[in-house]
Amino acid sequence: MNKKKLSVVMAGAMLASSVAPVLAAEVQKSEASAAELGLLIQKVRNQYLSVKFADETVADKNRNGNEAGKLVYYLEINGHVYKDADIDSQEDLQNLLGNLKVGTKVLVKSKGHVVENEKYYATTEKHAVYDKTELATLKSYLDTEKTATTGKLQNIVDSVDLSSDGETLTVTFKSAVNLPALKLTVGSNEIDATKYINENDVPGDLPAASSALAATSFKGFPQKGVNEFVPVGASIVEEITITPGGQNLAIEDLYDGLMLTTKGHDFFTMLKEADAMGRGYRVNGNAGTITGNDTTNRDTTFNRGNVKTSIEKDTKGNYVFTVTFPSFKLDTTNDKKELPEVTYTITSKDEKNAERLATWMLKPLARVDILAGDNRYETAVKIAKEYAGLTTVGEQDSIVGTANIVLVNGNALVDGLAAAPLAATKKNNGISAPILLTEADKLPKATEAYLKELLADIKIGSLDKVKIHLVGGESVLNKSLERELRGLGFEVERFGGDNREETSLEVAEAIEDATGTKERFVVGAEGEADAMSIASVAAFNKTPIVVAKKGGISEDALYTFNKNANVAIVGGESVVTPAEEKELKAAVKSVTRLGGSNRKATNAKIIETYYKGNFVGTVASLSGNTDHVIVAKDGQRDKSELVDALAAANFASEIKAPIVLATDKLSKEQINALELNTKESTALYQIGIGVAKDVVKTLAEGFNLTNNNRY
Repeated sequence: MNKKKLSVVMAGAMLASSVAPVLAAEVQKSEASAAELGLLIQKVRNQYLSVKFADETVADKNRNGNEAGKLVYYLEINGHVYKDADIDSQEDLQNLLGNLKVGTKVLVKSKGHVVENEKYYATTEKHAVYDKTELATLKSYLDTEKTATTGKLQNIVDSVDLSSDGETLTVTFKSAVNLPALKLTVGSNEIDATKYINENDVPGDLPAASSALAATSFKGFPQKGVNEFVPVGASIVEEITITPGGQNLAIEDLYDGLMLTTKGHDFFTMLKEADAMGRGYRVNGNAGTITGNDTTNRDTTFNRGNVKTSIEKDTKGNYVFTVTFPSFKLDTTNDKKELPEVTYTITSKDEKNAERLATWMLKPLARVDILAGDNRYETAVKIAKEYAGLTTVGEQDSIVGTANIVLVNGNALVDGLAAAPLAATKKNNGISAPILLTEADKLPKATEAYLKELLADIKIGSLDKVKIHLVGGESVLNKSLERELRGLGFEVERFGGDNREETSLEVAEAIEDATGTKERFVVGAEGEADAMSIASVAAFNKTPIVVAKKGGISEDALYTFNKNANVAIVGGESVVTPAEEKELKAAVKSVTRLGGSNRKATNAKIIETYYKGNFVGTVASLSGNTDHVIVAKDGQRDKSELVDALAAANFASEIKAPIVLATDKLSKEQINALELNTKESTALYQIGIGVAKDVVKTLAEGFNLTNNNRY
């Protein structure tokens, strides 16, 4: 600090402490989601529990006393105070904040502090201050020192004036002093008029004789020292309220009036997971009798009528309902391992949409849903998790038998056409192995993440029982990919030849060895869409799909067919010619053709053949009724888009659902087949992004899936 500034500080009217305390002007109020208590822990730890009272120097320790080095802030929860040793570790924070109930208020309090030079102190300085009597005494003293023969301030003070009310004392200095007048009032910090500050900013006693002090040497009076350190009062700094999961969702976040959004699908996945773990959930929660996964009572107590009457209308005109996940003990022997209750509040301007979505949640089964990621790899993973899931692939501690994954090139569909029935023979706990997609030379991020998630759930000694089945030759699934998979700990098996036909024949042989079947489907070299139409049927019946090579099915391929086999050609004469059909008829017992003039006509033919009369087939029939439908892109614009249908083929076979191929619109043949052969349906799944909403709407209306009068 320069001399002039210091002299002004010392000689000017300083009415407060030299450093003002930093105190909260008002209590900050905030919210924390019960679903994101980890973020609350992070905030409290980083923002508050990292701050301690200064203890770097002896002066710091003397001033802070017993609080030196201790926490500045502490927590109060439900009337209980937690300080220092109570919140000394991450585990302490997890125990205090990781299981808070909705509505709980967490108070963050300061023990009382001031901040000076970026240091925290539990006390503030208390200076001596003037009252009227003391101002009058000072006036008398200064008058004497400026006028007496032996006065020490004759060269310094020009005049001393006390206001008529006795509350303000004004000291004017000689012009040679070159300082502004000093004004002191009742409440001002006291000065020590027996001392002065010299031109070197050094305080000292006034000399014995006035002649010893020149005007140019006087730079002001120092303040009197601190009488004592006064503790700063404790205060509430922040009040944090735990909200119902922090989730206030608009219907539009979950449901667009026809089908679930991606976020809506994820929400329904949460509902299914809650049931699977035994936690359960409550829709509108007003019965209060449903606990755990008591789905029977949920379906009867929370029936459509109850849902409708319990949807409330708020002051803003929104229709509101709630979904509550009750608190749940993950470990009944340890109360600390408990998931807190979480409530989601869902609002809509449309009463019918609110009622429809709430009703869907009762099962939980969305009647029109979407399984889609940002790319084809993510979509395949979503499908796998929807129907296979990690737990169906392997148990945490061990694997009974062998767990299986089928992997095909996401950009070379033709080699993967035979994959669906192969995956059906590679069961995981009774469920067809999922089909995942990969790049030619390395795993894409989504697929790699899924596989690593799988590895995390499997005991190290069982890793060699997890087998990856590659469908495709080394030109489409490189050796580098195989090495990567083995490096992760998987066993790898390859089904692949030099071309599409050889690959499909190798797969066919494996299926026939596993099942003893003699039947086969045959598709043309350019019949990718036809293969996708038949894929779910082939998977259900574990019937191989043989793909002809370019130029027609080879003589070597014909030689592999069983003479007593019944073979179905899939596709019209443009993809499998009459000449090829004649050759097949000469090689096997019987040949039928399932085909139309184009891919959609063939798709329609398969639907009316295998899903006739509400999906009860008559040829190699799917046993029992199906009540689901799958729609995927038809590949008309880009053949590679058909890969979504391939990834969904085994999902479709598990739920006995036809795959409808349509991107922009349904053909007359498809509509005709669907209208003639479907009566009821529970759910419609769109696979992947890109199917026109009009297609989904037409299907939903045809299957009565938008009817709000029943589940």
